[in-house]
Amino acid sequence: MLADQLGGILDRLPGTQKTLIQRASVVGDTFWESSLRFPAPALGSDAVALGQLQAQGWVGQHDESAFLGDLEYGFVNHMVRESAYKGLTRRRRSEEHYRVA
Repeated sequence: MLADQLGGILDRLPGTQKTLIQRASVVGDTFWESSLRFPAPALGSDAVALGQLQAQGWVGQHDESAFLGDLEYGFVNHMVRESAYKGLTRRRRSEEHYRVA
């Protein structure tokens, strides 16, 4: 099944990339830079990982954002987001939902 294959590929991403894509999956099909970095004030080295996810074709930056001064991104398709979300443990999923709420 394609979803299982995507999940396997996502599981093999380097740590920071995997963390970011899973964190973004909790927000939804569309997410913002601030939703990835909260509670830290800046992405720091995570910005490199986000750029790598873009270069690999997992996510893309939108031309416009719903929030002024906050870059908006989206998953290339719903299956990628769903696979990343399903890769979270129940505990981690709960923690991430609490973080973005």
